[in-house]
This record gives sequence, C-alpha cells and structure tokens, in this order.
Amino acid sequence: MRSRCVTVSSVVFRGQPEKALAGAHRGTISEWNICKERASEQLSEKLPVDLAASVYKQYVTKWEHCMVKSGSARSANIWFRLTMERIEKAVDGFPVSLSLLATDGLRERQAYVHARDCHQLLVDLAGPAVRIADVANKIQEQIADKWGVTPKAPSQQIERFEYESAAYYKNRVEDELSLFRIARLVDAKWWERKIEQAYRQFCEHCQIVRGRVRKGVSIYLSDAALFDFRARKIASARALALLVARNEETGEEINMLDIAKGSVANPAVRRHELMVRMRGFEDIAQENGLIGGFFTLTAPSKYHAYTVAKNGRSFENKHYQGFNPKQTQQYLSAIWAKARAKLKRLDVQLVGFRVCEPHHDGTPHWHALFFFKPEYEQIIRYVLADYFTQESRDELQVDDAEFRLWGKVFVEQAQQDELFDDSEAQETAALIEDIAARISARFDYKKIDPEKGSATGYIAKYIAKNIDGYKMEDNYEDPDTAADKAAEAVCGWSSLWRIRQFQQIGGPSVSVWRELRRLEQDKQVKEAKAIAKEKGEKYVQQIRSFYELQKQEDSIEVARIAADSGNWGMYIEAMGGIFCARADFPIRMVYKPVANGYGEQVKQLKGIGSFAKTMITHDGAWSICKANAEGGFDLQKNDSSFPWSSVNNCTVGNLSPLERAVNDQFNQLGVDLDPHLLGPVIKGSRITMPDSRRAWLTKTDIGFQMRIEEVENSKI
Repeated sequence: MRSRCVTVSSVVFRGQPEKALAGAHRGTISEWNICKERASEQLSEKLPVDLAASVYKQYVTKWEHCMVKSGSARSANIWFRLTMERIEKAVDGFPVSLSLLATDGLRERQAYVHARDCHQLLVDLAGPAVRIADVANKIQEQIADKWGVTPKAPSQQIERFEYESAAYYKNRVEDELSLFRIARLVDAKWWERKIEQAYRQFCEHCQIVRGRVRKGVSIYLSDAALFDFRARKIASARALALLVARNEETGEEINMLDIAKGSVANPAVRRHELMVRMRGFEDIAQENGLIGGFFTLTAPSKYHAYTVAKNGRSFENKHYQGFNPKQTQQYLSAIWAKARAKLKRLDVQLVGFRVCEPHHDGTPHWHALFFFKPEYEQIIRYVLADYFTQESRDELQVDDAEFRLWGKVFVEQAQQDELFDDSEAQETAALIEDIAARISARFDYKKIDPEKGSATGYIAKYIAKNIDGYKMEDNYEDPDTAADKAAEAVCGWSSLWRIRQFQQIGGPSVSVWRELRRLEQDKQVKEAKAIAKEKGEKYVQQIRSFYELQKQEDSIEVARIAADSGNWGMYIEAMGGIFCARADFPIRMVYKPVANGYGEQVKQLKGIGSFAKTMITHDGAWSICKANAEGGFDLQKNDSSFPWSSVNNCTVGNLSPLERAVNDQFNQLGVDLDPHLLGPVIKGSRITMPDSRRAWLTKTDIGFQMRIEEVENSKI
C-alpha cells in the first residue's frame, strides 16, 4: 500500500515502485533510495505541496515502468530532469518562495507586503530635487518588474498651460501619469489581483509541464483549473443575484443576473451576435466583389508541450522549451502586428474575424476568415506565410531563398510574364504550392469556394466550439469529451490565461452597434408591433432599401434600423463602407469625463453621436446596489453550506489525528470550528466563514487539501 503524508513545513513522500522493488537486489533498492531523496528534495523546494506530490507520483510510475522494462531508470531520470528544468523556468518568474503563496490568505498577505514595500520605497526616494517619474521608474524596476507586471492608467488628456514650454509640459505630463502608476503600486488590492492571477497561471503551467493537460487526460485545461473555473462562475452568478440595477428617478429595479443573461455574457447571445456579424461581412463582401480566405496560424514546435501521434495518442514534445499559453499568445500577436503593418505599407486591405483556440495541450493557435480583393489574394497569402514561419523555419524544411523567390513574384507585384517565360512561370507556381504544402503545419490557407458552402458556415463550427458547443456532435480533439464540456474547458482556458477568443479585424465598431440597439424604436414601428400583438399576429417588418433610408432618414436612424433588424451588412454601409477608416465613421461613441478610484479622469459612456446630433443611451439615472431584504434575493436559500461556529464543546485531545489536522487548518483561517461539524467537513461539506468565504476539503494525491472560494455573502 502506498501511504501519503504531508506536514505544514515540508512534504514527506512515501510512495515507491513496489513491483520494481519486490525481490530486488540491494543495488536496485539503493538506487531507488538515491533517486527518491534527490527527487523529494527538488520537489519540496520548487513546487506547492499538491503539485509536488503529483509530479512525484508520476515519477514513481515512470521509474517503475523503466526498471521493469529495461532494468534501467535512465529514461525516468531524464524525464524528471527535463520536467524540473521547465518547472524551474516557471518558478524563476516568482520573486518570492511559492510556500508564501500557497493559500488565499498568504497571497493576500504578500499583496499587502508588496504594497507596503512600494510605499516605503516611495518615501525613501522622494525629495525636493527628485522627479516623481524617476521614483515611479525605480519602484517599477525594483519591485514590479520582478513579477512581470506594469500598472497601466487609462489615457489622460492633460492640457498645456499658457506660456508653458514644450519640455516643461512633457515633464509635467510624465510626472502626472507616474502618480497614477504609483497609486496602483501602493494599492494592496491591485497587487492582490496581480499575484492571484500569476499564481493561478503558474499552477496551470505546472499541470501542462507534467502532462495533466493533453489528449487522453484533460484537454485544454486541467481538472483542477476546470473545477476552479466552475466555482468562480457559480460565485459570480450568486453575487449578481444579490445585486440590482436601480433607476433613482422611477425606483425601477432589474436583477443584475437577468441583465447578464441578456448580454453577450450569455454564451447563446454571444454566439448569435458573432454569427450575425460574420454573415453581414460575407454579404457585403459578395456585393463588393471580394473573395474569402481561411487561414490557420500555429506557433513553432518549441511552444507545444505535447503532440499527438498518428495513432491518436499524445506524447511529450522533445522540442518544447517551457512556454506557457500566455507567452505563446503574445508571440502570435506580435507576429500578427508585424504582418498587418506590412500589409498596410503595401496598401492591402482586409476585413473579417480571428478566432483563437487551444490545441489539446492548451497551446493557442489562430483561425482567421478574411475578405479581400481578388488581386490581393497571393500578396496576403505570402506576407502571412512569411512572417508566421520566420522563427524556426528550418523545422519546416524550407529556407529563406525559397521565400525570397515567392516574394519577388507577388509582393513586388511584378507580372510573371515579365520575369519568366511560360515554362518558368509554371515551375515557379509549382514551387510555391510545394512550399505551401511543407509549411502547412504552421500556416495553412484555403480559398473559400461559394459553390461548396458559405464562409459563415465554414467558421460557424469554430465559433460554436469555443463558446458552448452548440450543435457540435463530437469534439475532434478528444471524441470521449462531449462538445459542451469541451467548450466549457475552452472558456475556462481563455479566462485563466486572459486570452481574447474572438477579434474582429476591420469593419465598423461593434460598440456603436450595441448602443444603437439600446435606442428607442420608431413610434410607427412600436405602434405597428402593438397592433399585431393585439390581433395575435406576427409583426412583419416593412422592407426599405438602404438607399431609400439614406434619402429619408439621418445617419443615426439609418444605422439604428440596421442594428435593430440585425442587418450587419446594412450597418457596414451606414458606417461608411467595408473599408472605411475608423476616423471617418459617421457615428461615434460619446463619453463624459469622470474620476475613478485612483483620481484619474476616465471616460464614462453617455451615448452615440454624429456630426449633427447626439443620442443619450446612458442617462446616469441608474445605479448598481444590493437588493433589499424584501426583494427576495437571499444567497443562503438552497445553500448546503454549514455556518461556522465559535462554540467549542470538547478538547483537542479528544479529536482523532485527522480531525485535529482539519481543526488546525480552520484555526489558521481564524475560525474556531464546532467539533460537531468536523465529520460533515471531512465528508466534503462546505463551511461559510465570517468573512463570507467558503472553505472545504478535497482529496488530492497527498490526501485532504483545503479549498477556499470567494463568494459575496453579506447579510442584506
């Protein structure tokens, strides 16, 4: 039997390869003891308790397999060394010991410590001859940079004083913006968010490194992270259920949870809106004679922890260099920025959507559906292929000379018959297709053929797969995982790594589109709908052409009608056309300046406006507050959590070792637990603590572990 044991100060690993050691000679036993001691020491120093135990358990399995199969533990030891090297690379990103971040309370304490240290450094550096910008840079360099975080204040409009020199104005702006940076650096709540995010991402990265995120185990997201994501969703829903949006003038109240269900936070609403916008792009593209192209963009091999063999089984990628999904996404975004800048210099325009989704091991890759003029097809294809394969190009069996030939033909926009005769042109075309085939693992392009299906239908599965799995029969990454469960894991992956799943490239503002839908409908339309409702008939919207509307209505009303009817194509026309520059949009968002919690002037949305008029969509009469007791929003209703108790009717000496350990854990949280609740807690019941958090125990590889959930649970 393998025993498990954990102490507060250190981890004691007791598992061992029983089959390999059964009847083994002293040399094998001695070798195992040496390997165990080395592994235990490294894991205890580098990892949180539960992750250390999991890696150790996996090492024991590999060590036993290697010894039974070949009589040597060399492969297992190599695996352990490479795994620890990757983990150490992630650990090096933390300026404090991981033991100081193991619980919510410890992370909160570290946030306070960092805010205090920043404040102390501010006091030490401040002086009459010292610029505040220099102080902010010092604090950033000495403390914040170690965490890889940089406070960012919203853009500020700082007016220049009369007779103020340009140099003095520049320094004053830098100093004022630096004050906003410092305000965050000395804020414990700001640090708490950053440290919590960094720690959760680190734990998930360790799960990726040790193979707990991959096909056949848990795709996209580890089981632990998925459990945490679900808990956060529940906590968020409960918190929203306790809040209402109240109109201060009329007293009308709307539950915030109902508002969320009607917004793009609702997966179904989000999916519908994306499909409407995608269909609108396709319709307007056809009207303008544009063609569609579908691109798949993937990072080099060194960003992938695991790969899939031809038999469908996943295995470790020997080229992996320890990158996490956030770093991979930053790489893809940086390459895209360079490629788009290149296309802009070539005066090549495109519009469409980009979908970011994870591979089975959590590594992000992109799918993009773009519409563009036919004459730009090969230019766009080459530029994206060139930029997205420049790094580690040798692994694709292509060289720079081949890309230079490809670029000479298309980017310089030279005609083939001016450079080559017919035979050479055919050879060049064949070479280009050969290059495209060799780089297909990193860059793949397919031209949309309208006869085989619409562009919207082509991308629909990628939208559904990454939102709610709607009408997805199976999941090709892992057929054993239902489509809706896989979509939930994708959403959890996006939330954990702060990765934007969908991005519109080009086209008009979706924010204006949403605000237009908030405007009141035309009185005639409202009356017609009311009459149809009274008669029990379905309202049939009057069909009016875009050009007719342009003659009869102002620009805001034309756009409002398009948005209200869900016609994204008409909305594009109303906003100036498919390739209209943002600066030339006839309708824009209207904001008013307000002060935030850091004393900064930020923009608060008021409505939308054109050159002729402004329409208010947010009148400021609404505020978000807690529902009153009579409103019936009670978080405790249907809640199985036990209340904590300060009554302790028996001595610690009467408790079993397990009960004593549980009691000690709650004491560290500041809760004197009623002994009668120890039994239910050990069985998995949750305890509601005085600070509104919940605590419970879950079984892990090292036994019971304390879990804490943040839930707003104040009495109303």
